This record gives sequence, C-alpha cells and structure tokens, in this order.
Amino acid sequence: FSFAGIIQSNQQSNIKGYPEFFPVAMRKSFIFSLGITEGALLIDTYYWFEGNTILAIGCGISAILVPLTTVYQNIIFFLFGQKRFKTVTIFQGFDTLISTIILIGTLLITKNILILLFVYLFLQFLGNFIAHVLYRPRDPKPIGDEVTKKYYTYAWHTTLRNILFNIAFR
Repeated sequence: FSFAGIIQSNQQSNIKGYPEFFPVAMRKSFIFSLGITEGALLIDTYYWFEGNTILAIGCGISAILVPLTTVYQNIIFFLFGQKRFKTVTIFQGFDTLISTIILIGTLLITKNILILLFVYLFLQFLGNFIAHVLYRPRDPKPIGDEVTKKYYTYAWHTTLRNILFNIAFR
C-alpha cells in the first residue's frame, strides 16, 4: 500500500543537488499513503461488524496516524541526502528518549492497549512532524519536469526492486 521508493528517491535527488524534489516526494508519499488508510479502514469495518471493537478502533487509529507518519518521514531522508547525519542522529536520539519516557509513563498510568497504541503512533508522527517543521526546505525553487520524471521513475524502480527482494527472501 505504500510507495517506499519515493523515500530513497528523495534522498538521491538531494545527493545529486536537487532539494526541490522534496515537495514532489511529499505529495507522492501522501497520495500513496492513502492506500494504507483505505486498507486499514477496510479491516476496521470488518472487525467492527464482527463485534471486535478493540481491533476496529486500533485499525481506525492506524488508518489516521500511520499515513501521516509515513509522509513526514521524508524529512529524515531529505536530511540524509544533504549529508546532515549529525542533525538526524541528535534529533532522532532526543525523539527516541522522549518517546520512551512518555510511553513508559503511559504504561504506568494505564494498561489500555488502545491508549498505548495511540500514544505510540502519535509520538512517531509527532517526531517526524517536528523534524519536518524544523528542517524542511524553505521556499524551494520549482523543479523541471525532466528532473521530476527522472526521480519519480527511480522511485518506481526502487519500489518494485524492494517488492521483488521481499518476495524472493520470504
């Protein structure tokens, strides 16, 4: 349900000096992440009608937060493409530390699996969103159709390669 190659394409375009591909990567990630939403809502509906409200609500939470997390994850690979490894390492270290503390605190307060799932997924989204707000390119120049096509094609090839690789080694 996802377009995993767009993340690698985003990184490669930055390595090659095309940071203006980032908004394209964000749009494409959003469009393809809607498949995750649709799939989760379908499963959600099934569980709801089967009377399993816990799984239904869990799928509903996932339907909303997983696509958002996926879209905003692009910023990490944008920064990798700009060779800002120290920035990513420091940010992700703090993000992991804060998320762990909040999750442990939540676990001490409640054992409700839905609350724990929501807090976990929300923290994943929030970390990526904050990184996006802090580090996204400001006023990127328009990108040419040729460059867009090149990296969009690269994204498709990478996605297909990943699918074949996963099938071959299962």
